[in-house]
Amino acid sequence: MMKWTYKNCDVGITSVKKPPSLKFVPIVEITPYGTEDRIRIIISESFTTSSMAEKNGQDSAREWIDKHIK
Repeated sequence: MMKWTYKNCDVGITSVKKPPSLKFVPIVEITPYGTEDRIRIIISESFTTSSMAEKNGQDSAREWIDKHIK
């Protein structure tokens, strides 16, 4: 699991293997500071490597946070 922070949010990205192709899919969890709220983004696109899935997860997290967190 990759963990990092972006614009006052804790972000966790997990890449999991998706059957039947066994390609990696990123699952993103975003927790804004000062809340108990946890937003989970499950991306339907799959990737051949875990690092590619994590990179896509980071991009998706940044995009969501930029749109929803002031």
